[in-house]
Amino acid sequence: MIVLEVLKWLVEPGPGEGLTRNFILAIALYLLLSSLWFFWKTDSLRQRVERLLRNAEGEEGARGKGDLDREYTPPEIDEFLDRFATAFETAGNPLTPLWREYTATFLREARKTTHDARNYFDVTRLLSVSMDLRYWFALPGLFVGVGVLGTFVGLTWGLSDFQVGNDVMIRESIGNLLRGMKTAFGTSIAGMLSSILFSLLEKTMVRRVERRSQALVERLNATFLLTEEAAAAWQEER
Repeated sequence: MIVLEVLKWLVEPGPGEGLTRNFILAIALYLLLSSLWFFWKTDSLRQRVERLLRNAEGEEGARGKGDLDREYTPPEIDEFLDRFATAFETAGNPLTPLWREYTATFLREARKTTHDARNYFDVTRLLSVSMDLRYWFALPGLFVGVGVLGTFVGLTWGLSDFQVGNDVMIRESIGNLLRGMKTAFGTSIAGMLSSILFSLLEKTMVRRVERRSQALVERLNATFLLTEEAAAAWQEER
């Protein structure tokens, strides 16, 4: 019932409530567009990493996580490296620069690296290649800020014509003040709700990308990570 009443009010606001309605609709529209865009970008990234892992691992990916603990032979390492290179170097892949930065640390003949893949493919770096994280992580606070702005706009509007000349003027002024307070509290509630809803979406989608990021890091480290001791031993053998 409350939802229906709100929808009815949004369609047909009361006298003097148009400003409140427009403010709330603007916040709701921005929330909707921002949420759809953020969902699309993060889900596209998650699917891209999944496809990358599937294409790079081939039959190896079907054997399960246990294979992450075993040592790979040089031919197997070469095969994995070629698969990953092919998957990462796909035209238009935004992750290609991260892969090139990572492989630049490889000891050429060993075909391995002493660098942890997490430094190159953690969730923050994956997300940063396709969006401005500072903006998106600040967006919940922006919604709250817009709500607070609406609060002051409503109060200013309600007090701007407040007059105390006689009883009639006082009653009219009180009516304007109450309408201004509706704008103030309505936009504050809309801003806070938008902040909460977007924060929930943001954390959910980032966690989904993070799980894929961890799987990618584990696979890369299991295949290509060379300990400092092993690297020193390899250098001595040369």
